Amino acid sequence: MVNPLYLGYIGAFALSVWAMFAFFARTDRTHVRPTRPLRRLTAALFVLLSALFLLLWLSILNPAMQTRTPPQGATIFVFDLALVLPALTATAVLLWRGLPWGGVLALPLLMKAATMGLSVLIGTLIAPPWGQPVAPDEVATYAALGLLPAALLWPWWRALAA
Repeated sequence: MVNPLYLGYIGAFALSVWAMFAFFARTDRTHVRPTRPLRRLTAALFVLLSALFLLLWLSILNPAMQTRTPPQGATIFVFDLALVLPALTATAVLLWRGLPWGGVLALPLLMKAATMGLSVLIGTLIAPPWGQPVAPDEVATYAALGLLPAALLWPWWRALAA
């Protein structure tokens, strides 16, 4: 149920999941390779993606919480706000600092970010048959959100093979 405590519910879920990750983060990482090229560019992109998706999701959730009306696809907000956006932000910090886990997490998160951005883009482009207008500025934003991470996939993939 979407109500004024909705973000609190997401926060409780997120804290429990991230506490589990924090436990595993204390494990031995000596076998993890050093971070790869493009790490600062990828870190900046992850921060940008986190900020843009956070603003986008909150622009949808705030009215829904005020009216207590669940938005379409309400469960995706839980997943993104509790797991994906914190993972992008934490990985950005790790990459920026040159820590090994940043390099480990970069490729799967680039894949997730690309699919997340491209799915929102596709959803926007196919909206007219359902009576929704297509705003060119939204199309450009969603294209950037999907294509920028996709553009970094190949360099990271090649870096893994090195």
